[in-house]
Amino acid sequence: EEDKVVETLTTMPYDELYTACKEVKVNYAPVFDGDYITTGTFDISADIPLIASNVLGEFSTNYSIVPYSADKETFYADSNITDEDAVQRATEKFGEEYAPQIIEAFKSAYPNHPLRDVLYLGNRLNNSMIKIANAMLSYGGTVYNDVLAYDYPMYGGIVPIHTASSIPFWFNNAHLVPEFIAGDEVNAYKQAEVVSCALSAFAHTGNPSTEEYEWLPYTEEGRECMVFDAYETGCRTNHDKELFELITAANEANGGSSGNASK
Repeated sequence: EEDKVVETLTTMPYDELYTACKEVKVNYAPVFDGDYITTGTFDISADIPLIASNVLGEFSTNYSIVPYSADKETFYADSNITDEDAVQRATEKFGEEYAPQIIEAFKSAYPNHPLRDVLYLGNRLNNSMIKIANAMLSYGGTVYNDVLAYDYPMYGGIVPIHTASSIPFWFNNAHLVPEFIAGDEVNAYKQAEVVSCALSAFAHTGNPSTEEYEWLPYTEEGRECMVFDAYETGCRTNHDKELFELITAANEANGGSSGNASK
């Protein structure tokens, strides 16, 4: 009987399977059955090293300032945002009390980045990758944390945004996105080589350190993080902790997330 069920499920047309699942409200998430999956997916994979990765603009976006509209009056490329503009927008976003502190903490964490980048930071302190990293540690696992901070040159320069903007670097195929890296090919190709070598080392040994860069395991105390950056790549300790603590405090003071300052 069970064999027939398995055979039916594995051979039936996908559309029929999908429709049937919707009708009975099947959840596609892992099921804690007490047998194969006992206490959670992190627990059963605690012996497998993990890379918890973010980009500098994770959970944020600056799409609203790229030229989707033909109306030139609404076009604000990142390169149009001066430091004075960035300070004004940061004040609107974070509030007068926190904006100056956040700006100084940003300069300390990412000293070579244009100030406009502070407007599009995703809060790494509270995002899912850090939560996953901490969960893995609680199960005795080994975690490596990183942030891709390479600014794409398109539209005058934008922070790497969420959803696959790091893929050309992890898999060393930046040449497949020429419109993203136009004018900065040398830095982009070098960054792709560095990042993909770390991934290759990780796949081979379980440790992403290379001859060029040592990548320390993540701890809750040190928040060790490999910062992949055209300006300066290296593994850092608590490099952005103060920055995101301040952003969290500003968000709470403002009654929630401060969003993205693109006006």
